[in-house]
Amino acid sequence: MATNQWRGDAPAVSQVVTLTVGGTPVAGQVYGVTINGKTIAYTAITGDTNPSIASGLTALLGLSTTPAEFQEELWTTDGSGNVTATAATPGVPFVLTASATGTGTLTATTVTPSTGPNHADDPANWSLGTIPADGDDVLLSGGSDVLYGLGNLTPAAFASLSVTAGFTGAIGLPVRHAGGIGAALGNGYVEYRPREFPVGSGVPITIGSGSGSGPTLVNLSCGATLALTVIGTGSPQSTAAPAVNVSGCSTGVLAVSGGSVGLAADDASLTATVGTGSVAGGTLTIGSGATVTALTQNGGTVAAAGTVSGLAITGGTFNLSGSLGAVTATPAASGRVRVHWRGGGTISTLTFQGQGAGQTAPVLDCSCDPRAKTLTNATFTGGARLYDPSKTVTLTNPMSMDRASLAASDLGAVFSIQRT
Repeated sequence: MATNQWRGDAPAVSQVVTLTVGGTPVAGQVYGVTINGKTIAYTAITGDTNPSIASGLTALLGLSTTPAEFQEELWTTDGSGNVTATAATPGVPFVLTASATGTGTLTATTVTPSTGPNHADDPANWSLGTIPADGDDVLLSGGSDVLYGLGNLTPAAFASLSVTAGFTGAIGLPVRHAGGIGAALGNGYVEYRPREFPVGSGVPITIGSGSGSGPTLVNLSCGATLALTVIGTGSPQSTAAPAVNVSGCSTGVLAVSGGSVGLAADDASLTATVGTGSVAGGTLTIGSGATVTALTQNGGTVAAAGTVSGLAITGGTFNLSGSLGAVTATPAASGRVRVHWRGGGTISTLTFQGQGAGQTAPVLDCSCDPRAKTLTNATFTGGARLYDPSKTVTLTNPMSMDRASLAASDLGAVFSIQRT
């Protein structure tokens, strides 16, 4: 099998699009250019010609008050009814549409497509001189960010995909484009270009092996079956999203031993389902549209806004704001287990077992959020602790507690006990 390694060194070329004003100009007709759902339009007046309409539209497109998306292009007209949009930064693409009402026309033609060192769809950026395809061992161990042209790739059945710790940049785009062409862009805009690198079903993916600080952003759109191992990552580019974010899968395996990882964690419209997940270190964020059928945690931190059907935790911190089915907590002798219930909802079956007097014991902390919670079946033994001073938890069935756990727990200032 051939290794197709990312080079990221193709020359940057500015995209050029020509807008041609045609048809018969009539007062009141509207000629518009749309980028990212935002439209700049010129309304024809009496006496307008196609060239004058092009000039009027160009003036509006070039105003400093136009939305940020329109400030990433240089707008010019040739005096003959044509408007030209040229990417202000070579290698940064844009997507626009054109429209006109009545008997007028406004036609967009791409004269020069965008390309450059950040384009995944440029064969010159890959060591084999071709875009990665079925059977390739795809390797990213250095080079420039992989940002654009992702929508022109198809999810291929790679033999493997490896992003080593030596790759310290980004693969894909964040939800929000921060801007970068002058202060006029302000807070930027919600990204409209394709954001995720597509990967076929069942492809073995490894992120963070070897030496280096690791990638700061990896957005992957995976096929049905996920097979992802994350050893480490760099610090995320934004506090709003993990360094690695995966969506699209409906089953498979996720193993996290370090770094910052998310399942459908940066956009509530995304979904991801994993059959088996394990966390030994680092952080895993389970987005509201994500599900993990069976999760094992013996270290690190998990933040679950989605659904975890079954959790077995022997170490680490689990922050629950979504849905949790059955959970078993048995700390290792030197382990520390904390489950913080941050929200409402129900835990169907909970079994917390400590190691006895003077030893480590798991804690279910319900003091983080005042919303009502429900424990259907719950057992605390060996000093395992329920911390619910505000009595937010309702017990569907009688809770089982031994003497050590009752002594260690906080069930509120006044409570009732029915002994069995």
